[in-house]
Amino acid sequence: MRLLVSLETFLMINRRVLVIAAIATVPTACTNSGSGSGTATVPEMAQYRSVLVKNLERSWMRPTSTGQALLYDVQGGSSVNIYTFPEGQLVGQLAGSGFYPRQLCVDPNTQNIWVISSENFLSSDLIQFAHGSTTQISTLHEQYDFNQFCSVDPTTGNLAAVTSIQASNDTLSVWEQAQGEPTTYNGGWQWFVGVAYDGSGNIFMTGGSGLGGKTKVLQELPQGSNVIKTLAIRKKSYGQLQWDGAHVALGDGSQIQRISGTKIVGTTTLTGRCNIVGDGFPPTYGSFFIAGNELVGAEFTKKCLQSVRIYKYPAGGAPIATLNIPAGYLGVSQSPSPHV
Repeated sequence: MRLLVSLETFLMINRRVLVIAAIATVPTACTNSGSGSGTATVPEMAQYRSVLVKNLERSWMRPTSTGQALLYDVQGGSSVNIYTFPEGQLVGQLAGSGFYPRQLCVDPNTQNIWVISSENFLSSDLIQFAHGSTTQISTLHEQYDFNQFCSVDPTTGNLAAVTSIQASNDTLSVWEQAQGEPTTYNGGWQWFVGVAYDGSGNIFMTGGSGLGGKTKVLQELPQGSNVIKTLAIRKKSYGQLQWDGAHVALGDGSQIQRISGTKIVGTTTLTGRCNIVGDGFPPTYGSFFIAGNELVGAEFTKKCLQSVRIYKYPAGGAPIATLNIPAGYLGVSQSPSPHV
Protein backbone atom coordinates (compact mmCIF):
# COMPACT_ATOMS: atom_id res chain seq x y z
CA MET A 1 0.00 0.00 0.00
CA ARG A 2 1.38 3.43 -0.94
CA LEU A 3 1.53 5.87 1.97
CA LEU A 4 3.15 8.71 0.03
CA VAL A 5 0.53 11.35 -0.72
CA SER A 6 1.50 14.82 -1.94
CA LEU A 7 -0.24 17.98 -0.77
CA GLU A 8 -1.71 18.35 -4.24
CA THR A 9 -3.12 14.83 -4.17
CA PHE A 10 -4.49 15.45 -0.67
CA LEU A 11 -6.30 18.52 -1.90
CA MET A 12 -7.73 16.58 -4.84
CA ILE A 13 -9.04 13.86 -2.53
CA ASN A 14 -10.64 16.38 -0.20
CA ARG A 15 -11.72 18.95 -2.77
CA ARG A 16 -15.38 17.98 -2.38
CA VAL A 17 -15.46 19.61 1.09
CA LEU A 18 -14.27 22.83 -0.54
CA VAL A 19 -16.68 22.47 -3.43
CA ILE A 20 -19.64 22.22 -1.05
CA ALA A 21 -18.83 25.65 0.36
CA ALA A 22 -18.11 27.13 -3.06
CA ILE A 23 -21.40 26.07 -4.66
CA ALA A 24 -23.71 26.34 -1.67
CA THR A 25 -25.65 29.17 -3.34
CA VAL A 26 -25.25 27.95 -6.93
CA PRO A 27 -28.15 26.13 -8.65
CA THR A 28 -27.04 22.65 -9.70
CA ALA A 29 -26.94 21.99 -13.42
CA CYS A 30 -27.91 18.33 -13.29
CA THR A 31 -28.88 15.56 -10.91
CA ASN A 32 -28.72 11.79 -11.01
CA SER A 33 -29.69 8.98 -8.71
CA GLY A 34 -26.32 7.25 -9.06
CA SER A 35 -27.61 4.41 -11.22
CA GLY A 36 -24.62 4.54 -13.54
CA SER A 37 -26.28 6.33 -16.45
CA GLY A 38 -26.77 10.00 -17.13
CA THR A 39 -28.39 12.53 -19.42
CA ALA A 40 -27.26 15.79 -20.93
CA THR A 41 -28.00 19.19 -19.45
CA VAL A 42 -27.14 22.77 -20.33
CA PRO A 43 -25.79 24.74 -17.34
CA GLU A 44 -28.32 27.06 -15.71
CA MET A 45 -25.69 29.70 -15.04
CA ALA A 46 -23.48 31.56 -17.48
CA GLN A 47 -20.41 30.25 -15.68
CA TYR A 48 -18.38 29.55 -18.81
CA ARG A 49 -16.54 32.29 -20.62
CA SER A 50 -13.52 32.69 -22.86
CA VAL A 51 -10.64 34.42 -21.08
CA LEU A 52 -6.88 34.60 -21.19
CA VAL A 53 -4.64 33.77 -18.27
CA LYS A 54 -3.12 36.95 -16.83
CA ASN A 55 0.29 36.27 -18.28
CA LEU A 56 2.85 33.58 -18.91
CA GLU A 57 5.82 35.84 -18.35
CA ARG A 58 8.20 33.05 -17.42
CA SER A 59 7.50 31.01 -20.54
CA TRP A 60 10.17 30.38 -23.14
CA MET A 61 10.77 28.15 -26.16
CA ARG A 62 13.82 27.40 -28.26
CA PRO A 63 12.75 28.45 -31.80
CA THR A 64 14.64 25.65 -33.54
CA SER A 65 12.65 23.01 -31.64
CA THR A 66 9.20 23.61 -33.10
CA GLY A 67 9.70 21.31 -36.09
CA GLN A 68 10.24 18.14 -34.09
CA ALA A 69 8.39 15.84 -31.71
CA LEU A 70 8.01 17.32 -28.22
CA LEU A 71 7.25 15.82 -24.85
CA TYR A 72 5.08 17.98 -22.56
CA ASP A 73 5.49 17.24 -18.86
CA VAL A 74 3.18 18.88 -16.30
CA GLN A 75 4.93 19.82 -13.05
CA GLY A 76 1.93 19.93 -10.71
CA GLY A 77 0.73 23.49 -10.29
CA SER A 78 3.92 25.27 -11.35
CA SER A 79 4.90 24.73 -14.99
CA VAL A 80 4.77 22.58 -18.10
CA ASN A 81 8.26 21.53 -19.14
CA ILE A 82 8.82 20.84 -22.82
CA TYR A 83 11.43 18.33 -24.03
CA THR A 84 12.54 16.92 -27.33
CA PHE A 85 11.19 13.43 -27.89
CA PRO A 86 12.62 10.88 -27.51
CA GLU A 87 15.91 12.56 -26.49
CA GLY A 88 14.56 14.36 -23.43
CA GLN A 89 16.39 17.66 -23.94
CA LEU A 90 14.69 20.63 -22.25
CA VAL A 91 13.77 23.16 -24.96
CA GLY A 92 10.95 25.17 -23.41
CA GLN A 93 8.58 25.83 -20.56
CA LEU A 94 5.09 27.22 -19.96
CA ALA A 95 5.02 29.16 -16.68
CA GLY A 96 3.80 32.38 -15.15
CA SER A 97 1.60 34.06 -12.57
CA GLY A 98 -2.01 32.92 -12.77
CA PHE A 99 -0.95 29.65 -14.44
CA TYR A 100 -1.38 26.48 -12.37
CA PRO A 101 -1.13 23.48 -14.71
CA ARG A 102 -2.62 20.18 -13.53
CA GLN A 103 -3.16 18.02 -16.63
CA LEU A 104 -3.10 18.21 -20.43
CA CYS A 105 -4.32 16.57 -23.61
CA VAL A 106 -3.28 16.68 -27.26
CA ASP A 107 -5.50 17.43 -30.25
CA PRO A 108 -4.73 14.49 -32.58
CA ASN A 109 -5.47 16.54 -35.71
CA THR A 110 -3.83 19.92 -35.06
CA GLN A 111 -1.30 18.68 -32.47
CA ASN A 112 -2.29 21.66 -30.32
CA ILE A 113 -1.95 21.23 -26.57
CA TRP A 114 -4.78 21.84 -24.10
CA VAL A 115 -3.53 22.51 -20.56
CA ILE A 116 -5.84 22.36 -17.55
CA SER A 117 -4.94 25.10 -15.06
CA SER A 118 -6.47 25.43 -11.59
CA GLU A 119 -5.22 27.39 -8.59
CA ASN A 120 -7.62 26.08 -5.95
CA PHE A 121 -9.29 22.95 -7.42
CA LEU A 122 -12.62 24.83 -7.41
CA SER A 123 -12.47 26.51 -10.82
CA SER A 124 -10.26 25.91 -13.83
CA ASP A 125 -9.09 27.10 -17.23
CA LEU A 126 -8.55 24.97 -20.31
CA ILE A 127 -5.83 26.74 -22.28
CA GLN A 128 -4.92 25.93 -25.87
CA PHE A 129 -1.37 26.27 -27.24
CA ALA A 130 0.00 25.44 -30.67
CA HIS A 131 2.74 22.82 -30.88
CA GLY A 132 6.00 24.39 -29.71
CA SER A 133 4.40 27.75 -28.91
CA THR A 134 4.08 29.72 -25.66
CA THR A 135 1.23 31.90 -27.00
CA GLN A 136 -2.32 31.11 -25.92
CA ILE A 137 -4.70 30.43 -28.79
CA SER A 138 -7.84 30.32 -26.65
CA THR A 139 -8.97 29.69 -23.11
CA LEU A 140 -12.17 28.19 -21.72
CA HIS A 141 -12.95 29.13 -18.13
CA GLU A 142 -15.18 27.21 -15.73
CA GLN A 143 -16.03 29.31 -12.71
CA TYR A 144 -17.39 26.54 -10.51
CA ASP A 145 -15.76 23.42 -11.94
CA PHE A 146 -12.39 21.74 -11.57
CA ASN A 147 -11.45 19.87 -14.74
CA GLN A 148 -9.35 16.80 -14.11
CA PHE A 149 -8.72 15.18 -17.53
CA CYS A 150 -9.50 16.12 -21.12
CA SER A 151 -9.61 14.66 -24.63
CA VAL A 152 -10.18 15.98 -28.17
CA ASP A 153 -12.44 14.24 -30.70
CA PRO A 154 -10.41 13.33 -33.82
CA THR A 155 -13.60 13.40 -35.93
CA THR A 156 -15.08 16.78 -34.93
CA GLY A 157 -12.57 18.73 -32.83
CA ASN A 158 -14.95 18.72 -29.86
CA LEU A 159 -13.28 18.98 -26.46
CA ALA A 160 -14.36 16.79 -23.54
CA ALA A 161 -13.31 17.09 -19.89
CA VAL A 162 -14.33 15.26 -16.76
CA THR A 163 -15.06 17.79 -14.07
CA SER A 164 -16.14 18.31 -10.49
CA ILE A 165 -19.27 20.47 -10.55
CA GLN A 166 -21.09 19.00 -7.55
CA ALA A 167 -20.04 17.63 -4.20
CA SER A 168 -21.50 14.18 -4.84
CA ASN A 169 -21.02 13.46 -8.54
CA ASP A 170 -18.43 14.39 -11.13
CA THR A 171 -19.59 15.29 -14.61
CA LEU A 172 -18.54 15.13 -18.24
CA SER A 173 -18.42 18.46 -20.09
CA VAL A 174 -18.29 18.65 -23.90
CA TRP A 175 -17.49 21.82 -25.87
CA GLU A 176 -18.58 21.70 -29.51
CA GLN A 177 -15.62 22.74 -31.67
CA ALA A 178 -13.78 23.48 -28.39
CA GLN A 179 -15.58 26.77 -27.85
CA GLY A 180 -18.63 28.40 -26.27
CA GLU A 181 -20.55 26.77 -23.43
CA PRO A 182 -20.40 23.02 -22.83
CA THR A 183 -23.10 20.44 -22.55
CA THR A 184 -22.72 18.52 -19.30
CA TYR A 185 -23.52 14.90 -18.53
CA ASN A 186 -23.87 13.30 -15.12
CA GLY A 187 -22.57 9.74 -15.07
CA GLY A 188 -23.92 9.05 -11.59
CA TRP A 189 -20.54 8.31 -9.99
CA GLN A 190 -18.51 10.19 -7.42
CA TRP A 191 -15.35 10.70 -9.42
CA PHE A 192 -13.73 10.25 -12.83
CA VAL A 193 -10.04 9.47 -13.41
CA GLY A 194 -9.88 9.31 -17.19
CA VAL A 195 -11.58 10.32 -20.44
CA ALA A 196 -10.84 9.59 -24.10
CA TYR A 197 -12.51 9.82 -27.50
CA ASP A 198 -12.16 6.85 -29.83
CA GLY A 199 -11.82 7.12 -33.59
CA SER A 200 -15.60 7.28 -34.10
CA GLY A 201 -16.40 10.12 -31.71
CA ASN A 202 -17.53 7.95 -28.79
CA ILE A 203 -16.38 9.12 -25.35
CA PHE A 204 -15.07 6.66 -22.76
CA MET A 205 -14.64 7.44 -19.08
CA THR A 206 -13.26 5.65 -16.03
CA GLY A 207 -14.20 6.43 -12.46
CA GLY A 208 -16.08 5.05 -9.53
CA SER A 209 -17.41 5.59 -6.06
CA GLY A 210 -17.02 4.54 -2.47
CA LEU A 211 -14.40 5.24 0.19
CA GLY A 212 -10.98 4.87 -1.41
CA GLY A 213 -12.62 4.20 -4.74
CA LYS A 214 -13.72 0.65 -3.92
CA THR A 215 -16.07 0.42 -6.91
CA LYS A 216 -14.62 1.15 -10.35
CA VAL A 217 -16.61 1.83 -13.49
CA LEU A 218 -16.01 2.06 -17.24
CA GLN A 219 -18.58 4.19 -19.07
CA GLU A 220 -19.30 5.36 -22.62
CA LEU A 221 -21.18 8.26 -24.15
CA PRO A 222 -21.86 6.98 -27.69
CA GLN A 223 -21.50 9.47 -30.52
CA GLY A 224 -24.82 11.28 -31.04
CA SER A 225 -26.30 10.07 -27.75
CA ASN A 226 -27.30 12.08 -24.69
CA VAL A 227 -27.14 9.14 -22.30
CA ILE A 228 -24.02 7.75 -20.62
CA LYS A 229 -24.05 3.98 -20.37
CA THR A 230 -22.06 1.81 -17.99
CA LEU A 231 -19.97 -0.88 -19.69
CA ALA A 232 -18.36 -2.60 -16.73
CA ILE A 233 -18.05 -2.43 -12.96
CA ARG A 234 -15.39 -4.16 -10.87
CA LYS A 235 -13.12 -3.70 -7.85
CA LYS A 236 -9.79 -3.74 -9.60
CA SER A 237 -8.27 -0.40 -10.58
CA TYR A 238 -9.34 1.67 -13.55
CA GLY A 239 -7.10 4.51 -14.69
CA GLN A 240 -6.30 6.85 -17.54
CA LEU A 241 -7.55 6.34 -21.08
CA GLN A 242 -6.26 7.08 -24.58
CA TRP A 243 -7.17 6.14 -28.14
CA ASP A 244 -4.14 4.37 -29.63
CA GLY A 245 -5.37 4.54 -33.22
CA ALA A 246 -7.10 1.16 -33.13
CA HIS A 247 -8.41 0.62 -29.60
CA VAL A 248 -9.13 2.49 -26.40
CA ALA A 249 -6.10 1.95 -24.13
CA LEU A 250 -6.82 1.73 -20.40
CA GLY A 251 -4.10 2.23 -17.78
CA ASP A 252 -4.48 -0.45 -15.13
CA GLY A 253 -1.56 -0.64 -12.72
CA SER A 254 1.47 -1.97 -14.61
CA GLN A 255 -0.65 -2.88 -17.62
CA ILE A 256 -2.27 -1.15 -20.57
CA GLN A 257 -5.43 -2.96 -21.57
CA ARG A 258 -6.77 -2.50 -25.09
CA ILE A 259 -10.53 -2.65 -25.08
CA SER A 260 -13.21 -2.97 -27.74
CA GLY A 261 -16.70 -2.47 -26.34
CA THR A 262 -16.70 -4.44 -23.10
CA LYS A 263 -13.98 -6.88 -24.17
CA ILE A 264 -10.26 -6.77 -23.48
CA VAL A 265 -8.64 -7.56 -26.82
CA GLY A 266 -5.00 -7.10 -25.82
CA THR A 267 -2.75 -6.38 -22.86
CA THR A 268 0.57 -4.53 -22.70
CA THR A 269 2.52 -5.40 -19.56
CA LEU A 270 5.26 -3.04 -18.40
CA THR A 271 8.14 -4.31 -16.30
CA GLY A 272 10.95 -2.68 -14.34
CA ARG A 273 11.38 -0.67 -11.18
CA CYS A 274 8.89 2.07 -12.13
CA ASN A 275 5.94 0.95 -14.20
CA ILE A 276 2.63 2.12 -12.72
CA VAL A 277 0.64 3.94 -15.40
CA GLY A 278 -2.54 5.63 -14.28
CA ASP A 279 -4.19 3.26 -11.85
CA GLY A 280 -6.97 3.83 -9.42
CA PHE A 281 -7.72 6.35 -6.72
CA PRO A 282 -6.71 9.08 -6.07
CA PRO A 283 -6.26 10.03 -9.71
CA THR A 284 -3.63 8.99 -10.41
CA TYR A 285 -0.50 7.12 -9.32
CA GLY A 286 0.90 7.39 -12.82
CA SER A 287 0.49 8.69 -16.32
CA PHE A 288 1.09 7.47 -19.84
CA PHE A 289 0.87 8.66 -23.44
CA ILE A 290 0.96 6.50 -26.55
CA ALA A 291 2.87 7.97 -29.48
CA GLY A 292 2.67 5.55 -32.40
CA ASN A 293 4.72 2.47 -31.56
CA GLU A 294 6.08 3.95 -28.34
CA LEU A 295 4.56 4.57 -24.92
CA VAL A 296 5.79 7.21 -22.47
CA GLY A 297 5.15 6.36 -18.83
CA ALA A 298 5.64 7.97 -15.42
CA GLU A 299 5.01 6.70 -11.91
CA PHE A 300 4.20 9.19 -9.17
CA THR A 301 5.92 7.51 -6.24
CA LYS A 302 8.94 8.78 -4.34
CA LYS A 303 11.38 6.31 -5.90
CA CYS A 304 10.30 7.21 -9.44
CA LEU A 305 9.69 10.97 -9.44
CA GLN A 306 12.93 11.78 -11.24
CA SER A 307 12.46 9.66 -14.35
CA VAL A 308 10.19 9.16 -17.35
CA ARG A 309 10.38 5.90 -19.27
CA ILE A 310 9.80 4.93 -22.89
CA TYR A 311 8.47 1.48 -23.84
CA LYS A 312 7.70 -0.30 -27.08
CA TYR A 313 3.99 -0.33 -27.81
CA PRO A 314 2.09 -2.58 -27.83
CA ALA A 315 4.91 -5.01 -26.96
CA GLY A 316 5.63 -3.51 -23.52
CA GLY A 317 8.21 -5.24 -21.35
CA ALA A 318 11.20 -3.37 -19.96
CA PRO A 319 11.72 0.29 -20.90
CA ILE A 320 13.82 0.90 -24.02
CA ALA A 321 14.93 4.28 -22.66
CA THR A 322 14.83 6.24 -19.41
CA LEU A 323 14.78 10.03 -19.42
CA ASN A 324 16.29 11.65 -16.34
CA ILE A 325 13.60 14.31 -16.09
CA PRO A 326 11.05 14.89 -13.30
CA ALA A 327 7.77 13.03 -13.64
CA GLY A 328 4.86 15.41 -13.28
CA TYR A 329 2.12 14.56 -10.83
CA LEU A 330 -0.80 14.85 -13.21
CA GLY A 331 0.35 14.53 -16.77
CA VAL A 332 2.91 13.32 -19.24
CA SER A 333 1.96 13.90 -22.86
CA GLN A 334 3.69 14.00 -26.19
CA SER A 335 2.94 16.21 -29.20
CA PRO A 336 4.46 14.94 -32.43
CA SER A 337 5.16 17.68 -34.93
CA PRO A 338 3.06 17.47 -38.11
CA HIS A 339 6.35 17.79 -40.01
CA VAL A 340 7.78 14.57 -38.58
